[in-house]
Amino acid sequence: MTGQIRFQYSCERDVVTAYVDWQLQTPEDLEVWALQYDTYFKGRFPHKVDLILELTKFRLSPRLAPRFRELRNRILLDYTNRSYRVNEATVERAMMYAGAVLNGGPANEFESIEEALAALAEDRARDAQSEPGSVPRLAKAGVAAAAECRQFPSWRPSRG
Repeated sequence: MTGQIRFQYSCERDVVTAYVDWQLQTPEDLEVWALQYDTYFKGRFPHKVDLILELTKFRLSPRLAPRFRELRNRILLDYTNRSYRVNEATVERAMMYAGAVLNGGPANEFESIEEALAALAEDRARDAQSEPGSVPRLAKAGVAAAAECRQFPSWRPSRG
């Protein structure tokens, strides 16, 4: 087993970026990989969040693809509203698109985190327009993000 995921939450954007550094070669690797997501997300946020996956260092053995798709779909359904993939290698990208056809779920690929953030902003704006007469989702996210920021140890109130 060789791998880790470094998570970074942006209060300002209400989005988690996961820097995935994994070489998934065995079923045991898959279970540890999924447990890292569960450990990070479970109980951390009062709502589902948007997720950007930075996949430059992510590799998946094709023989694990069926079980990987099951775990991936569960993780995305349990913890996320939307997900965006950045710098996914060709083989893994092909498996992602095949999985989207076979099992449903999101399939997209961006060259940079900035492109993924721009797509996220567009998707949120489109969602806000589809909710006429209600508080737009982006405004809700801003309120939730502000409340969430207060729960993190790095947040300090001003002294003045």
